[in-house]
Amino acid sequence: MAGGMMEFRRITTSGRTILQIDGLRFLAIAAVLLYHIGDITDKYLKHSLPLPWPEKLVWLIVGKGFLGVQLFFMISGFVLALPFARQSVLDEEGARKPSLRAYYLRRLTRLEPPYVLTLLLYFALLVHHKTYSFHELLPHLWASLFYVHGMGFGESSWVNRSAWSLEVEVQFYLLAPLAARVFALPAPLCRRLLVLAVLVLSLLSAALFPLPQGSHLPALMEHAQFFATGFLLTDIYLRGGLRHAANLTTGTASGDSSPESNGREGSGDDANGGTIAPKKSGVPALPAWWLVPVLVLLCCLPWNWALMVSLPWYFLAIGIAAFQSARFSRFLSSGVVPIVGGMVYTIYLLHAQIISGVAQLVGEHGAGSGDFGRDCLLVSAISLPLVALASAGFFLLVERPCMNPRWPQLLAGRVAAKWRGTALGR
Repeated sequence: MAGGMMEFRRITTSGRTILQIDGLRFLAIAAVLLYHIGDITDKYLKHSLPLPWPEKLVWLIVGKGFLGVQLFFMISGFVLALPFARQSVLDEEGARKPSLRAYYLRRLTRLEPPYVLTLLLYFALLVHHKTYSFHELLPHLWASLFYVHGMGFGESSWVNRSAWSLEVEVQFYLLAPLAARVFALPAPLCRRLLVLAVLVLSLLSAALFPLPQGSHLPALMEHAQFFATGFLLTDIYLRGGLRHAANLTTGTASGDSSPESNGREGSGDDANGGTIAPKKSGVPALPAWWLVPVLVLLCCLPWNWALMVSLPWYFLAIGIAAFQSARFSRFLSSGVVPIVGGMVYTIYLLHAQIISGVAQLVGEHGAGSGDFGRDCLLVSAISLPLVALASAGFFLLVERPCMNPRWPQLLAGRVAAKWRGTALGR
């Protein structure tokens, strides 16, 4: 990797990452960006409905991009389960039991500073531009800071509407160590049947008690099938059902979205270190090309029962292909793809506000063409470079330093040294 790009590599406790997982994060954030470009462009540059066929085709491609959030959920299930499953499933000699204290503290110090800073920034901007008054928005800020906005107000955060998925992630973070006890079952069949039972129950719950279309209530049970899919992928990965593409994986997984982190938040730092070397198997490698026509078919489906049932298995297939298909694995593991994948938490926190600002300015200045596809290209051409620049700066200045598990101690030491120096200078 080029020397300059090394500055953007994620910092993990063990010093190693699974590049294919960072590559999957890249795919997830790319889908989310496409969706928000289409959705926000249409919001500010009103287009008449129904869209003509060429523009309808554009929306067909970008309109299902919100499923990138569900892919983040699966990635979170995988990376959060991995340190707990490693000890039980591999039964490695000398393997340390993951520390719950380290697990929760790591999430607190790794994920909260970027999240809190962006919430405070957006709060100040919304009040400054008189979108809301200070007193009107303050309760929504407090609820968002503690990840309870959806439960308290029944809707997405007014401060950052993309934060609804982070509220789901936090619920899963709290329960993940308990859920990971499934890996203590010695029989692989029993483990997988139990995980499958959770997956099926979650699908039934979503079908029998569906949330209103477009609702972003942070209901973990509504999305538990995707976290369960991540658990299933973890078991398959460790038990040798996957064949690693040679020399493409640099090492271990982590326990850090997130959408970790969440899949998004870089949830992949192993607080306990160690190298995970999955066993090779005789399962033949399958080509990944077939995932593309299946994706097109899924994009044609409305958000209904058929799509809900299909998605976990499709995501599981993507996860398996990430390790089993040499070409797909090489794509996910090479160049800027894993670099950008390691920055997705920052990108997720910043992108929607930047795209909204650009689309609003384009609309106010009458620069829209009235053609949905062309307007999406215009907003993309302006906003995506801004997202890249803002994300790069925020990642280097805020998120990446917080990836160092010792940053609170280092910061405290610097503050103390500076205070002592100031006191001696008096």
